[in-house]
Amino acid sequence: MTATPRPRPFDRELALKLFNVQVPKDVQFSPDGKHVVYTTALHGHTHRVGKYHLSTLWLASTTEPKSAKQLTSGEFDDVNPVWHPNGKDIAFLSDRGAQGKPKAIWTLSIDNPEKPVQLSNTSCTAGISMARYSPDGKSIAYLSMDEKSQDYKDKQERGEPDPIVWNGTEDSLRLRLMDLETKEVRVLSDIGKHQHVLLYAWGTDGKKILIATNEKPEWEEMFHSGTTVSLVDLETGDIEDLHTTFRYVEDIALGGDGVAYLLQTSTDCYWSSGAVFVLDPKLEPRPLSAVPVSDRTGRDDTAEVFRVRNGVVTLLHMTSDGVSIRTLDEKELFRRPYNAHFWDIHHDAQTGEWTLAVSDSTINTPPELTIARQGQDDQILTECGKAFEGQTFGKFHTLKCQSADGKMELDGHFIAPASSLDSNGVLKHHVPTVVMPHGGPSNRDAENFCANFYWPVYLLAQGYGVLFPQFRGGYGRGTEFAVVSGTGAGKESYDDVITITDNAIKKGFSDPERLVIAGWSNGGLQTFLCSVRNGRHGLGWRFKAAIAGAGMSDLESLCFSSDIGSTAFAELNNGIKPWTSSPDEAGGRSASGVWQVASAAEEAKRTGQMVIPPMLILHGQSDVRVPFDQSVGFWRALREHKLPCEFVAYPGQGHSMTQQVYWVDLLERVSRWCDVYTGAK
Repeated sequence: MTATPRPRPFDRELALKLFNVQVPKDVQFSPDGKHVVYTTALHGHTHRVGKYHLSTLWLASTTEPKSAKQLTSGEFDDVNPVWHPNGKDIAFLSDRGAQGKPKAIWTLSIDNPEKPVQLSNTSCTAGISMARYSPDGKSIAYLSMDEKSQDYKDKQERGEPDPIVWNGTEDSLRLRLMDLETKEVRVLSDIGKHQHVLLYAWGTDGKKILIATNEKPEWEEMFHSGTTVSLVDLETGDIEDLHTTFRYVEDIALGGDGVAYLLQTSTDCYWSSGAVFVLDPKLEPRPLSAVPVSDRTGRDDTAEVFRVRNGVVTLLHMTSDGVSIRTLDEKELFRRPYNAHFWDIHHDAQTGEWTLAVSDSTINTPPELTIARQGQDDQILTECGKAFEGQTFGKFHTLKCQSADGKMELDGHFIAPASSLDSNGVLKHHVPTVVMPHGGPSNRDAENFCANFYWPVYLLAQGYGVLFPQFRGGYGRGTEFAVVSGTGAGKESYDDVITITDNAIKKGFSDPERLVIAGWSNGGLQTFLCSVRNGRHGLGWRFKAAIAGAGMSDLESLCFSSDIGSTAFAELNNGIKPWTSSPDEAGGRSASGVWQVASAAEEAKRTGQMVIPPMLILHGQSDVRVPFDQSVGFWRALREHKLPCEFVAYPGQGHSMTQQVYWVDLLERVSRWCDVYTGAK
């Protein structure tokens, strides 16, 4: 292996230009459909430059291109705007009362946005989420924990907190209703199985609210005591249970006819596609059995999220090549060939016209807020990507092939760097390629400017091709495709990554001598597996370098330490858990890369050929989803066998990085690692 001793200089200017793109989020149509309110913030969950996350409210006309105007200063974290039915007032959540502290509800008028008014107590330490007006505009519902006692606060201040009862109910979210005239607040959710409210949805007449609840707030509780979907009568306070499910609940909706809909996984497997079920309160007996309305089994899509407009329930489906928005009777309203970062839909009851507002992007254009109408050209309302106007990074290709076992047609999304295209947009020669398996594992890639901490766009600018393998276990291809992850990782998904990479090589896109495998979370798991099995597939090529971010290396130990370790992650381990297995059972280790390091190192010594490539390991030290020790273990294994490795820990960071200084560090290290081990040109 020949290494380039001096990688090209890091383009910090481009990196910062990418990271500082403001992305349209939280899109909401006004009641008459003439305006949209939305927020802009940096891409990524609470991605921030300084001490606090910042988000800005904007308003735009749906009939005037580039009509966006700023409503709030951008000095606070103003998020989740919702319209009052009068079409003039907007409620939103903000930390403007105490920056960096739990958010309160604020309101502003679009005629006088400079003077927001607080609605809820800004000194509240419980934090508020999901604030939504009633259909008549007389009240607003929201979720929050109970306020902590003064004794609790005093002990926290003294550094003497009370002992924590594990899996207690203290942090349960309650559904509350505020009367906007009197400012009186009442709790709507009951106790017991209605203790912790996950989701709620207003009925169109404002008389009832649909709720989904768990007995306790701990994430895995839904798989132990189930999630109960219930109707709350606002006049009497009575709660009518409709159904209890032990599957993962993604969304709920209440149609104009009073029928409740449940969006949950289509099978008992957590890593599955989404499907819609109807819960009709007119049917007997109760609790009702959920009846499938829109079962995605075998279909080429995955149900994702509801929107109810004028009583009509619509649904976003994730497809293999983008998104489709339909009514429940399968009428397609819109199809987009990109990721829908954020969206909303409006229905004109008089004309029957549907209008879509969507924040989406391509590999060459940052996210913009776009208005789409049936049979008309798109209208772009924003100019978030103006700094990249006229710039081309690459060309998107979808490469199809058959899976190694012959059971599935697979596709890989290959993005060719613009520098390697001829005047007709055709790739002139194969290029060094970074293969990026997606996280999830139930996820999928579509054309997207902001993917993977902006690694793809930056690497394209450096002349690398980027390959996104769409392996089994992902979304957008129906249940049969998605449930593969739930029967144990490291089998079909790994085989598919190799098959799709080999297809890109055979079709002349990827240079077999300059391949890097790089992924985050489940992509990190795939990176570990591709590394310990590197070149052992017998196809005549191998990865020259590997980059594993927040990856799972030992699925057994995730049962102890991950917040979803004994349920969702246990499925990746063939359902094997120490407390349900015999002492001699180790059937899940085939998907745990750290257990395969020894055999890979021994083969390398025996044959004189590299198996595990030089590896860059990246991980946030405060990660509770894939705990930090997953990377520590793999690093220790590589060090034991004296294999080249660099391990970087990011203080205070969770499963996703929040501080931009670390985004910069990540990208600089990734770029350097690719250059050193594939040869900068």
